[in-house]
Amino acid sequence: AYSLDLNIAHLVLTFSNVVINSTQYPPSIRIQSARTAVQGLYYTLSVNSSYKGLSGYIVDIALSPLDVGAINSISGLAKSQSNTFLAMKSDFIIDYLGANVLSIRDGSALMASVFIPDMRSPTLLNATLDLNTDTLLLAFSTSIKLVTLLNNSVVLLSNISAHPFVYTLATAAASTSADYQTLVVPLSVYDVYIFQTK
Repeated sequence: AYSLDLNIAHLVLTFSNVVINSTQYPPSIRIQSARTAVQGLYYTLSVNSSYKGLSGYIVDIALSPLDVGAINSISGLAKSQSNTFLAMKSDFIIDYLGANVLSIRDGSALMASVFIPDMRSPTLLNATLDLNTDTLLLAFSTSIKLVTLLNNSVVLLSNISAHPFVYTLATAAASTSADYQTLVVPLSVYDVYIFQTK
């Protein structure tokens, strides 16, 4: 059995034998939308996710921002219990006798016994205007979904006085960082001209 809580970024698995937590290898786990993987609707954990706790029957994996962001970015994957399944290779972890765990093969993937979606609202942490690379970087507290970004939705103010200079950036060419927590907005030649002259 296992639970996936994207709100706190933890994957908790329960085994029938005592396993050695320090031997786990997260890339041997794949989260998919059905018992049999559907093209584009699965994600393999990265090495950035790490184990927590001591050896025992329960394995607690702290999911990295990269993994949470990637899972959140795939529509139709891990949005409810009904589209959250897990496949696992036998080399994921070993038990106290040194034996590999039994694999969970594609086609027989296990549905999550408990699933909690990521309900956190992203909060803007900081903004960096870099005129050397002609980009505006907006760092958020949690992963963001690029398809929800409205064009012309980023507005910059020259100051917080009663009558600041206001400038709206086009965001159609924006992208996200690898962990989906930073919005990267490229600046046009005109944008740079405006910033340098105002």
